[in-house]
Amino acid sequence: MRAQGDPVNVPDRAGGEGHGRPHRGGPVLADLPLLERDREQAVLSAVIGELRSGRPAVVTVTGEPGAGQGELLRWAARHATERGLRVLTARATPAERDLRYGVVGQLMAGQEEFAGHLPHLLLGQGGPGRFPGLTRLLTVARDRPVLLVVEDVHQLDPDSLRWLEALIRRLPRTPLAVLTGSIRTADLGLDWCAGSPLTGSATTVELALPGLTRAGTADAVRAVCGTLGDRSFVAAVADATGGNPTVVRDTLRRFARAGHPPDAGHVEHARAIAAQVIGEHAAAALDGVRDPVALDVLRALAVCD
Repeated sequence: MRAQGDPVNVPDRAGGEGHGRPHRGGPVLADLPLLERDREQAVLSAVIGELRSGRPAVVTVTGEPGAGQGELLRWAARHATERGLRVLTARATPAERDLRYGVVGQLMAGQEEFAGHLPHLLLGQGGPGRFPGLTRLLTVARDRPVLLVVEDVHQLDPDSLRWLEALIRRLPRTPLAVLTGSIRTADLGLDWCAGSPLTGSATTVELALPGLTRAGTADAVRAVCGTLGDRSFVAAVADATGGNPTVVRDTLRRFARAGHPPDAGHVEHARAIAAQVIGEHAAAALDGVRDPVALDVLRALAVCD
């Protein structure tokens, strides 16, 4: 039986186990954003492969704030580009929520094929029933499959939301995939497939990102601290952060900068750092909430915690 302070042995990629010393074959810092996302990457890779063959898709990636939705979407965008697809990307933000077609403008910016449609977007000339650039996008996709990637769709401006809904209704028989990311707790009021003839004619997937497992947290400790963590230390970090990948990463980076080893003697220090990081993330999330009712609820929950 292993003592409480002994390191957790997580096999490295060569199949060996650690013994409390720095590991060269384990995860590195660059791996952290996509740690334990192999299943989701495989699904997205399959969707991209099908898109190359002409099959459309609608994929939503959800999770708690900090679960890594953005990192996964950006990985998919890079992967699709490497596979020869046309990739259009955008990120919705609270600052642009009142800007008509703000996200649609991002998608088309820098794309020569849509240059003639940008003035209509900037001047807000997309009247009822009109969706600037939509017909052109469908035409372009028939020449070369398109992956459209939108981060933080819960922050979409109303006109871009209607534009995306209209696009999805037109997906059948069009080699185009829509990949979106959002926070799981957001009341989006979205049902991308409602009223659209997607059944059987397009791939529809929802990927809900879980937190890191205890083994994943151990990998993160090894990547950031350069050595395996004690079992008690890994358990404390996992519990204090809830396995949230971004909180785990930020907590461990601050801990490592202090120069302490990830052992049982520094568990309380790690917990204190995690509490501070969670508070900062909660404050940042509150800054992005504009609904006063939702803001009051979140503040009340923060006080209760």
